[in-house]
Amino acid sequence: MFLSSSLITLALALVAAAGPIPHVPHVHPVLPRGASVPGSGVHCAVKTADGQFTLEGAVAHLNRTMNKYRQSLINLQNNGGTLDEGVIVMPMRPVAHTTSLTKRQSEALTDQEGGLEWTGVVSVGTPAQNFVIDFDTGSSDFWVPLTDCQTCAGKTLFDPSKSSSLKALNGNFSISYGDGSTASGLPFQDNALIRDKTIPVSLGGINVNNQIFAGAEVLTGNLVQTPGDGLMGLAFPAISNLGVNNTLFDAFAQGQIPQPQFSFKLAETGSSLFIGGQDPSLFTGATEFHPLSSGMGFWQIGNTTAKLGGVPAVSNFDAIIDSGTTLIVGPPQEVSTFYSQIPGAQLADPQSGFFTVPCSANVPSLAFNWGGKDWTVDPSLFNLGPISQGSSQCALAIVGSDTGLGDNTWILGDTFMQNVYSTFDFGQFAVGFSQLSQGGPASSSSSNSSSTVGTGSTPPTTPAAAPCPCNCTGSASPAA
Repeated sequence: MFLSSSLITLALALVAAAGPIPHVPHVHPVLPRGASVPGSGVHCAVKTADGQFTLEGAVAHLNRTMNKYRQSLINLQNNGGTLDEGVIVMPMRPVAHTTSLTKRQSEALTDQEGGLEWTGVVSVGTPAQNFVIDFDTGSSDFWVPLTDCQTCAGKTLFDPSKSSSLKALNGNFSISYGDGSTASGLPFQDNALIRDKTIPVSLGGINVNNQIFAGAEVLTGNLVQTPGDGLMGLAFPAISNLGVNNTLFDAFAQGQIPQPQFSFKLAETGSSLFIGGQDPSLFTGATEFHPLSSGMGFWQIGNTTAKLGGVPAVSNFDAIIDSGTTLIVGPPQEVSTFYSQIPGAQLADPQSGFFTVPCSANVPSLAFNWGGKDWTVDPSLFNLGPISQGSSQCALAIVGSDTGLGDNTWILGDTFMQNVYSTFDFGQFAVGFSQLSQGGPASSSSSNSSSTVGTGSTPPTTPAAAPCPCNCTGSASPAA
């Protein structure tokens, strides 16, 4: 595969190592500031507009999530990576293609009734062509629909003939999300601009040169109906279908951003993706960083405890922090253990793993802990609402499902992320959490533990072995 100098630079920084991994030194004497990317949120089929839980939509979303991780594990194997012990590639799950997702018009990243996607504006080509892109920390590929796509009605389409900086690469790509939804087409190399609308475009924006991405000629299934135009994965290249670094990794390697970090605030108002560090106006106090616990390519951290009413319910598990997942998903046995400690909780749907409690029940407060603070989940996010109109039973947002990720790995989606300011550090391979300064549904509180992982905004100095970088074995290469 063709590998630009920026990819090579970052590859050196991402090589797995047993010892501490320093940040990649910058090559520019003057560093640009980070950029905050606004955008919009969309409805999630987990809830109706009036707050009622919908099992059909929730199961469809759950199965899409499971299939996304299935495909990521396949990508990892195709890229020469090794699955962690206990991890297996699960069979494909069927997903009913729904039409319940609707685009919101607000400028800010806004979650409404448990949003399924978080989108912002990204430009591709010279001159720039703008697209509404879903930012997903649970996958690693960037694609936009092409002008000849016959199944992309209502989406903005990329016209390769209008970009003077475009290179067509040999080969094809096909990204399957396992539910019958696919994006297939051609690989390209071009320049990308991540818009920063908080300042005039002439004064800001993150320009990434020679970005490798995919142009979709065919979309099928739910990808046809999603409100965004395309998707930008923000996980590691080990699980990339194209086998390349994601756009933000390249942005840092090219000196476009000052820190190898990006940070999310996901909330009902004032949400943003900050690229190149943290937005200090959105959080208070120290950031609690935790090293990655796996080299498979996910934003996965260990030593996790789920608490109920301040008391540990399930402990010592791994957690993947995923902005592309609405729910919290755990292994069935561990989730059953968790719910056994909530009076009145019962398994409502054995096939999907959803649990319910009486709507009138006083459910203990939910929090997650990594050896420092308790990061509390707002009850309005934990409770998905009545399972049907007039029902006295309410569904909860923690689901027991076999993801194939092992018996000790959970996925913490937006139900968790909306309660914290989340920072993803790809220089020190760590995920950090901070207390939201305002507008968050919940804040953190001190636990009984006296240990604190990380101080200030400094990541831990000895992370676990890092995910492998692009190994240059993909099929795409420059056209002759």
